[in-house]
Amino acid sequence: MSTDVRHAALFLACVLGGCGVSDTTPACHVDASRAITWSNGNAPDRLIVRAAGTDCANADIIAIVTNAEGAEILRAAALGHAMAEYGDNQPMPLPPVSNAKMAEYVDSIAQGATLIAAGELPEWSGPPHLPRATADASYEPEPSLPRGAYDDLRSRNVRVLCFATGPEAATCYAYDPTTRRAVAIATHGI
Repeated sequence: MSTDVRHAALFLACVLGGCGVSDTTPACHVDASRAITWSNGNAPDRLIVRAAGTDCANADIIAIVTNAEGAEILRAAALGHAMAEYGDNQPMPLPPVSNAKMAEYVDSIAQGATLIAAGELPEWSGPPHLPRATADASYEPEPSLPRGAYDDLRSRNVRVLCFATGPEAATCYAYDPTTRRAVAIATHGI
């Protein structure tokens, strides 16, 4: 067999077999969950905080709530590990994050999520189109939610779920049993 044919055969074997190529970057897929009473007082929902990505340092973090039947009723971005760890001073490239460290992190978001009654949120103060800081400055009405909807959810005292979505902030979601939808109702400074 000639040298050229041998080299071509070795090249073809390497291409087909992945010769010398290895993917050493571990995939990141980590979940933490807990039961919550949010959409229905008689049947528990499940809050799942998930990290997913090619590696845990750059994983997307999402919060998902499913009802007792398993139907998804909320999917929203949660606070990423790099932002929580470094804030706006993130090193580049990001240092590696192990799956175990990420598991602790997503569990802290799931376990740290809080449930309150919408009636505990502050009254809307300010013009109808622009919420303003209230006496309870730790909660602000969600600017994209119309005042009438905010006041209605407060008056019906629906359950509100809050979880970390920023380094020093949480977003709060109300489950509206009338529309069967989750809506962002407020932000909360932590």
